[in-house]
Amino acid sequence: ALAREREFSALLMDALPGGVLRFNRHGAIVFSNPRAAAILELQQRALAGNVFDDAGFGAADAESRPLARADHPFSRVLATGKPVYDMPLSVARPGGGRRFLSVSAAPLFAPDGVIDEVVVNMVDVSGQKAQERQLAHALKLESLGQLAAGIAHEINTPVQYVLGNLEFLANA
Repeated sequence: ALAREREFSALLMDALPGGVLRFNRHGAIVFSNPRAAAILELQQRALAGNVFDDAGFGAADAESRPLARADHPFSRVLATGKPVYDMPLSVARPGGGRRFLSVSAAPLFAPDGVIDEVVVNMVDVSGQKAQERQLAHALKLESLGQLAAGIAHEINTPVQYVLGNLEFLANA
């Protein structure tokens, strides 16, 4: 039964659409499913020691401000012993650019009640962010079009008034 549960867990970790990491209490990765490795591009990074706040990741909050060590989901879980849900952040990609993530983290307690590990779940929301940017751009263009139409209408109305009066005078 234990072997079957391990097989199930392994298949589940491989099939999840989100990334799953386990950090030890010192911040080193002790487990990464394939999706987490792909999202964080771990093969292209030279990581050592406290991986969770490695400068190479360039973690930033939703407003693109660098994420302080104490604000990282891993640190919050260690400090409070409580889970963190759906925290938006971004990380630098090794080849340039940024990847936007929604991160949740939860403590894994040892038998003595001390936090032994932190389990982190991440979902890549970069595509969603790109669509949001496109939508914002489209809305700006729509507003610009409405403004231009309004200005054209405001210019056209007095011109039509003058032309109408000139035509009346010409006929009179």
